[in-house]
Amino acid sequence: MARRALASVAVALGAALTLSGCLGDSRSDGGADPVGPDTASPAASGPSASGSPSDPSSPTAAPAPTPAGWKTIGGPENQLALAVPPQWTPISLTPGDLEDGLSRLGLKDADQNALKQGLASLQARHAIYALDPKSVVDGYATNVNGLCQSAGGITPDALKSAIQSALSRGGATNVTTTDMPMAGQQGVRADYRLRTANGDLQGRQYEVIGSDRLCVVTVTARAGRLPSEADAIASTLRFT
Repeated sequence: MARRALASVAVALGAALTLSGCLGDSRSDGGADPVGPDTASPAASGPSASGSPSDPSSPTAAPAPTPAGWKTIGGPENQLALAVPPQWTPISLTPGDLEDGLSRLGLKDADQNALKQGLASLQARHAIYALDPKSVVDGYATNVNGLCQSAGGITPDALKSAIQSALSRGGATNVTTTDMPMAGQQGVRADYRLRTANGDLQGRQYEVIGSDRLCVVTVTARAGRLPSEADAIASTLRFT
């Protein structure tokens, strides 16, 4: 069972850990030390109280309502849906739509091509994707992607250890995991760092099992720039 659990998570991570924000013109910040997961984002994250997601302290917290102005992405063809802040840009991964979406961002040809290559594995898995266009000037686009696949026999109890192993095998360091309810189920939140040719990245990944499927939501940014809305985005996750 442990091997099957690890294999199931590893397949999902193989797509979710793709460098789906790398641009062609690498503008790395230089030799700054990566920021650890414990200082990743402010404690108070997400939208204001008027549109805040439901309190995740309950192990069966329902998906948070979509905050005012946020955009819903995903649907039945993706097996999941979630909401992103109003300033973020959803990018359809459907062939043809992808090129149009990247063109609207005003990216240069090299940046467009690099981002398309990074999105290839997500595209093949019917994933959802959105990015913060304001971050593009830094050479890496802060982004979120989400995908689902068969749970492959993994149980919620085995999920945390499987994530820890799979992330480490995928090149992530400083991996920490904690329980986090999502979509009415007990899920796991993992923080990690990832050193790449494009610079030091910081990720926060959310995994939850429901309806015999494993769904993975990954938020990635340059080290120290993980968006404060990351948890709020994940809290809106629902199975479709």
